[in-house]
Amino acid sequence: MHISESARTRLFQKGKQVTIQPSITDEPSYIAQEFATSLEEGKSVTIEKIVALYTSRDHAISETSLQAWK
Repeated sequence: MHISESARTRLFQKGKQVTIQPSITDEPSYIAQEFATSLEEGKSVTIEKIVALYTSRDHAISETSLQAWK
């Protein structure tokens, strides 16, 4: 069985998307993104993470990595 995953992470402040370049850790069997930003007291940040996961068992999908990328 083949498994493909694609993920998108977005950050928002005051309802507007902010661009923050993450630092990436890529090790065998482990990958991570770390975001750093400054916040004033009482302010918040929203982190949205969307993940698409496809397997070769999904019907009508011949290329799992292409579907995950889309």
